[in-house]
Amino acid sequence: MIANPPCRVEVMSSLYSTKFPHLITWDDPDLPELPRYHAFIHSFEGLKPSVRNRLAETLEPGERVQEVIVAPSQHLQAPRYGARKMLFWKYRWEPSPDWVLVSTNKRLLVATIPRPDLPPAISSTFVTDILSLEIAEFLLFCWFEWTWEDRGSLKRVRIYFNGVSERFFIRVIESLRTQIACEDQAVPANETLALASLEGLPLKFLNYGRRLLLPGEKLEAVIFQPEIWTPHHRFFRKKKAPGSLVLLTDRGVSSVQEEFLPRSKGYGMTSRFIPRRSLKGMAVEGCGDSVCLEMKIGLQSNAEQVSLSFEPHAEEELRKAVALYC
Repeated sequence: MIANPPCRVEVMSSLYSTKFPHLITWDDPDLPELPRYHAFIHSFEGLKPSVRNRLAETLEPGERVQEVIVAPSQHLQAPRYGARKMLFWKYRWEPSPDWVLVSTNKRLLVATIPRPDLPPAISSTFVTDILSLEIAEFLLFCWFEWTWEDRGSLKRVRIYFNGVSERFFIRVIESLRTQIACEDQAVPANETLALASLEGLPLKFLNYGRRLLLPGEKLEAVIFQPEIWTPHHRFFRKKKAPGSLVLLTDRGVSSVQEEFLPRSKGYGMTSRFIPRRSLKGMAVEGCGDSVCLEMKIGLQSNAEQVSLSFEPHAEEELRKAVALYC
């Protein structure tokens, strides 16, 4: 039931280190404890027995393990309440659980370990039920999130991880998107033509756009919006909307948006992919002195709303893109 054991394992420290990732084997005597390191492997070998056995029991007949990521606990800021908020700093540090993310040919499995002395809690998501994929990067503070449909309701899982292991999660996202495309039977396209359509974008968004496009993905429309600021002096102006890029393809909607988190998390970028089959509606609506691209994903009765703001002069271009896409 367990896939072939790996010969070598990629391990990357979760500490603020500038060292390059190195390859080591599981029987290496100098192997660090797993909870302190991010690791990317191809089977359950090397996991703690309690986690390995629990995950192995969850596998269905014919299900194959493709990737396994060990994501150690991260420290997150949580608000204080009551008298503690007045006596101490208004935020406190709380450790997140340890996670083991497993990608198979059918599902995403997550083992959540709140404490080393507690058994792992297992959750599973069928690839065919995934409604959206998201990855956010704020320096070394990152997360991977996905939503799915389960018994008439929308559910969401978010895994926090250190930015040094970002490429592990990007690899899983690309694998999931390829599986979704195979399920949806998307038509292969000319990759060179798709990349050429991104020329002229700012370098940052150009690089993200190239990363969002998979080989063979057909690009149907590109919508770019620089940052929107209030019309005041530069020392007093405020940001009304972040810079964003939306790619409409034959496989779905990919977007990347600038973000700024409070509490000193800093500036970052959030990328999201929505499979075409998950879109329940797209519309362009007025939002005060700007226009918004509104997207609904999921169930008709309990859909999730995704909104992106644009300048008023982009309304005509948005409406043409939505009319051609829907």
